[in-house]
Amino acid sequence: MECRFKEARFGATRFSYATPTPFVFINDVDNTAYIDVDSIKWLEQLDDRVDKVTFRMRYNASATSPEMSGATVDEPKVVKLAIGDSKRIVFAGPIQKVNVKNQHPGQDASGKVWEVEANDYGRDLRRMLVIKPYHSQSASDIALDLLTAGASPQVWPTDDANRPFTGNHIQAGLPTVDEITFKYASADKALQRLAERINAFWYVDQDADLHFFTTDEGLYSAKDLDADDAGYWNLEMSQDDKPTITQVLVEGKGSPLASTSASGVNTTLTVEDGDVFDSAGGIGVIGADQFAYTGKASANVLNGVTWIFTATPAKYEKGEYVGQVFSAVLAGAATSDYQLTVKFHRDRRMTKTEAPEFASTFTQNQSISARYMTRDQNARVGAAVTINRTTSHLTTSFTDGIITKQETRWLSSTLFERSVEVKQRTRTRLKSFFDNQDQGIRD
Repeated sequence: MECRFKEARFGATRFSYATPTPFVFINDVDNTAYIDVDSIKWLEQLDDRVDKVTFRMRYNASATSPEMSGATVDEPKVVKLAIGDSKRIVFAGPIQKVNVKNQHPGQDASGKVWEVEANDYGRDLRRMLVIKPYHSQSASDIALDLLTAGASPQVWPTDDANRPFTGNHIQAGLPTVDEITFKYASADKALQRLAERINAFWYVDQDADLHFFTTDEGLYSAKDLDADDAGYWNLEMSQDDKPTITQVLVEGKGSPLASTSASGVNTTLTVEDGDVFDSAGGIGVIGADQFAYTGKASANVLNGVTWIFTATPAKYEKGEYVGQVFSAVLAGAATSDYQLTVKFHRDRRMTKTEAPEFASTFTQNQSISARYMTRDQNARVGAAVTINRTTSHLTTSFTDGIITKQETRWLSSTLFERSVEVKQRTRTRLKSFFDNQDQGIRD
């Protein structure tokens, strides 16, 4: 509850801190007086998970508050949440859901209550589709392009200058991505794929501005958990071996066979398009057989083919699909067989440049995470946190933590509690990505 420079009002603060009073605006009209403070909840998350504000709003006899029954019709009403000062907006987004209740026995209007849910502008990224390849570009440039020329808006004007999204907080000089291709991917999923390729995080703020970064933004200085004081409580830390992936196999682009071949017999394979195969050799698959090849004898002929099989050789007819598989191994992976985990992912859109790079980004070791409660107003997503409680928790200091989720609920107009989740800056990939990377946006 640190006092903010120039925002402390005479008679409204005590020395050294200001109270976290919430203000709720609907279409820029202050409706805080008609909202039950203890019903306000604000959920803030990184990546393609939407931020939410929910609250309960009472009937207003003077009708100075907006009618909420049609709040999601046509152009939805916009909710803004401010904390501490009515001008300090921390959340903005359209109303997505309204639940109307009336506990009055006669269903009189005075008994009407609206339960409102608003989602941040990031949920509208799913309305924009991307069909575009990118080659040898910085992730900074790709992220910006995904908000503008790279995506086709479904509801916004086609004039880029009038689009709601901006990229003023995209970190400059992000790593170069050799190749990444999107085919009718929603813009939020495209950003998520890009972030996972370079180990970045992202979110859309209250101004519909994209934050895309790999290092601490420095916008908020969350309190480190390295002292026994009242600044935090209920600290819980976890070590988890479930996300460990020591080797990733990715099947990318391939080509149909140009002539009949047999596994275990042919030492060359002729394909219709040899350009997609690596001239330095590699691993391929055809049907249920895997083979290694040393290179290309000519444009469309794979040579030095050796088969990995135990059954009777299989005959493959012309037109059978030949894929190539790229492998990445976690550096310094555990030597115990118990800790070795291999994952397979197939995306035949990925080229011989993109597939191995993709595979290498998905190897990962066990993860460390933490949860705790606090009233720290700077415990915001994207902020760096150090946890040094080696005596009472883990034996190693947690120095590379990043806040990935926080949920704030108000106990009164002057007091809130914030539940915070911290994870390592090295991403923990979602296992579901290997099953379906085009799932809808996750709440």
